[in-house]
Amino acid sequence: MKKEERIIRQKELIEQYGILLEEMGYQPVTARVSGLLSVMDKELLTFEEIVDELNISKSTASVAIKNLLVRDAIEYITLPGDRKRYFRTKLASMDREPKDFIVWLKKIKKLMQETVELKKDKDSRIANYFKEVDEKLNIYIPKMEKLNDDLT
Repeated sequence: MKKEERIIRQKELIEQYGILLEEMGYQPVTARVSGLLSVMDKELLTFEEIVDELNISKSTASVAIKNLLVRDAIEYITLPGDRKRYFRTKLASMDREPKDFIVWLKKIKKLMQETVELKKDKDSRIANYFKEVDEKLNIYIPKMEKLNDDLT
């Protein structure tokens, strides 16, 4: 694959990452910054490079980077003799994601159960939907836990 073709494909892939992460609750630019740091050949990017690559304002980039740092999804390093910060995807956070996802699913499950309990009409449209999701999660969560245990 030619360099130009690879760069075009990488930019498309960054957008796909962005859409997926938006569906998971990330802000659009935060999702793209995460995608950029994961997809590009260069694994360490400066603040200025992030701004330039995504064609975003410095303030927008700053907010996105702060969001990713808070989520523990990225980290920065400094290089000897260089005052710049270099951002990269934090690999350790990827190790925790399956467990975190399972914990998140359990919290959502509990909230849905409590919602159904508080509903006056336990057969309302939303109550029935939450009950259906709860039944699926009763199957899904133990399988995810077993798979996660098998992989660790």
